[in-house]
Amino acid sequence: MPVRIKMDGMLGICQSMSMWPGFSANVIEPEKPFFSETGFRSFIGVHAEPSPGITPDEFAREVIAAHIRGECKGKLRAVKEEYRGRY
Repeated sequence: MPVRIKMDGMLGICQSMSMWPGFSANVIEPEKPFFSETGFRSFIGVHAEPSPGITPDEFAREVIAAHIRGECKGKLRAVKEEYRGRY
């Protein structure tokens, strides 16, 4: 699914906890299933082992995939109607 990613860099609120940059994800097609009912999800302080050569887009893709497998139990969700006009 298309997702708008905004990476905030390695400095900030969780810089001492994680070497990975925090990022947020926004829905692009709110009428289609997403991994958040609000169409937004923040990923700050992600813990993962260092992985040489991984690109920022690969990192975001893997973190989101792990979120869908874990927290979402493998199922995407409908974005609630009240949030659809925001994107």
